[in-house]
Amino acid sequence: MATRAERPYHKYPVCHTSGKKRYRTHRDAKNVVVEARFHMRRAARWELPSHRHECRAYACSACGGWHTTSRPPPPPRFFP
Repeated sequence: MATRAERPYHKYPVCHTSGKKRYRTHRDAKNVVVEARFHMRRAARWELPSHRHECRAYACSACGGWHTTSRPPPPPRFFP
């Protein structure tokens, strides 16, 4: 087994505030969401559980990057 020093670094850095993976661009984060949807559909087709639940990407004001989340988008708010 490789020691900690021999293991490769994360492909993406981690946000210091949320602890989530930080993606540089919106496109990178959306690609992760698309990949997650593919894995969820494939798991459903074979009636297997899926550990991928990302459904959208959002900008992080703390690190300036993009993150993915499994929470659905907030409903639109209408002001009177």
